[in-house]
Amino acid sequence: MKKLTLAILFVGFFVTPLVGQSPQKIARINKKVVGKWWSADRKNYIEFFANGVCLEGALSPQGKWNTQEGKLGAWQVGESFYCLGGALTLIGPNTLTRDYGMGGEPERYYRGLQNIPQTPTNLSLTAAQRILNQQINMPTVNNTLFTCHACYDPSDKQDNDKAPLVSTYSTPFIQFMIAHGYVRTGADQQYFTAKAKRSKYYGGDGPLFGFRFANFGNPRILTDKIVDLNHVPIVYDFVPTELTKGFFGKVQKVRSVASFSYENEAWRLSAIHK
Repeated sequence: MKKLTLAILFVGFFVTPLVGQSPQKIARINKKVVGKWWSADRKNYIEFFANGVCLEGALSPQGKWNTQEGKLGAWQVGESFYCLGGALTLIGPNTLTRDYGMGGEPERYYRGLQNIPQTPTNLSLTAAQRILNQQINMPTVNNTLFTCHACYDPSDKQDNDKAPLVSTYSTPFIQFMIAHGYVRTGADQQYFTAKAKRSKYYGGDGPLFGFRFANFGNPRILTDKIVDLNHVPIVYDFVPTELTKGFFGKVQKVRSVASFSYENEAWRLSAIHK
């Protein structure tokens, strides 16, 4: 399948160096990055040594550090480099990013623990409402049926039903989608049909690809003070698309709980819980 091949090649770009990389270029990059770089949560690090060796460490849930040794490399074009996987880019004297090419915002690493930005402990009600307004309608499992990255190609709308669903929803809703010809069930997997892929509701939005079946709007925080970032009561409009109005009916007011988190030096709406 053509899109699977393209996806594999794309991921390979981030884990395999191009032929012709310059030793002088690697030495120049290495000189800039020698030292230990930490993720903001202090659970991952990348350490570069003067001899070109690099070491990656990850803290397991059991509190044990797992490490792997690699060698610093660089691509022929551009300033990105790598240790064991992902494209690393120096964006400041003490900050670099890692990007695996799968969408989303690259993770940041900081040179030395002293350079990790201090995580704010308080989120104001005004800021939380602003974030909610900006991010409430991002694709999530609550408003989108997802397909896998390797099975998505925005130019391929005619392909037959070969895009497997990788998210689940209620059985009655899936049956509704099957009845309308947008989903089929194979021997052991559910797939989007060509009809779904030709629909205006099927597409990619950031790192997530799939079929949007509803939109969220008009969010409002239902508290005068944020005490727990993981439990902020909210209400919002659940707005079915023209297609899914046949299943969900009219616009519904939904009371829910939102979670906020501080990631990559910015506050984010991390989840909406049903």
